[in-house]
Amino acid sequence: MKIKFVKRTRIKLILLLVILGIVIIYFRLLFSGNFNTIKYTPDIQILENKIREYEERMIPNLGDNGEPAHLTGEDKEKGDEALRNVALNTVLSDRMPLTRSLKDCRNKKCKEFTYKPTLNTSVIIIFYNEILSVILRTVWSVILRSPLHLLKEIILVDDCSTNEDLKGLLQHYINTRLSNYDVKLIHLEHRMGLIRARLQGARLATGNVMVFLDAHCEATEGWLEPLLGRIEQERTAVLVPIIDVIEANTLAYSTNGDSFEVGGFSWSGHFTWIKVQDEDAKERLGPVRSPTMAGGLFAIDREYFWEVGSYDEQMDGWGGENLEMSFRIWQCGGRLETVT
Repeated sequence: MKIKFVKRTRIKLILLLVILGIVIIYFRLLFSGNFNTIKYTPDIQILENKIREYEERMIPNLGDNGEPAHLTGEDKEKGDEALRNVALNTVLSDRMPLTRSLKDCRNKKCKEFTYKPTLNTSVIIIFYNEILSVILRTVWSVILRSPLHLLKEIILVDDCSTNEDLKGLLQHYINTRLSNYDVKLIHLEHRMGLIRARLQGARLATGNVMVFLDAHCEATEGWLEPLLGRIEQERTAVLVPIIDVIEANTLAYSTNGDSFEVGGFSWSGHFTWIKVQDEDAKERLGPVRSPTMAGGLFAIDREYFWEVGSYDEQMDGWGGENLEMSFRIWQCGGRLETVT
């Protein structure tokens, strides 16, 4: 009888441990964002309803291929007012699909290049009170136009926004619409400014390369491979992509074609665009040396970023960090290049 009692006790203990293990795995999956079944509590259901209403108001094919888009009636009036107040037609942005297509504006010869980088990247995007649709269109453009084996993660850093949509609603969208991708959202508890917010994102990055992007841009076809390919050739090369324009009123994607400029600076310490100085480089398809960078969009080897001292954490706000980083790269034996 004593032996049977011991056996039963052991069986009960094993069953208890198994059940405890299942519970632990369940909650780990739930809070990691990789659990496919969303339990719709009343609060989550409210967020889901808001997202569905948001999606239903979008107009299919609006702005496809980067073409200029226009609204009519009340939406046009509201969009014009938004343009005057915040310098962006936010109503048009909300009506435009988040996954709109863009033309492939690369030089024809560039399309013949073959890139096979093995490095992966962490894309870091900082925002403060940005429009929700603008942020999500940026994220979707990166996902849809990046080879997924090269895209390790997207890190969104909210610099203590006051817009409520950028809190629960954005996280719910990530949990439900972007659950197949590694998208992390960090909310800073107090306003830190662009530089310190970027550093918070950089500290969490695990990719071989870090690509910093503004929260209001759209990646085009083949944007990532040349950046990673060049860094794989030369780890101390810091790469800047050609920056085209999205019109504030019509959200049209416009480009200067094959012509482009590189970063310069005035003696008063202000960034400016200048013509390519090397005559041979104007005709060559490949990286072109650039004295400085605009600072909003660039790719850098993650370890090299820390080796050169990262950003100066004492900098407040925005402006000046791009020139400081540019000079430091050149002084520390690196190369700053624009990739064509």
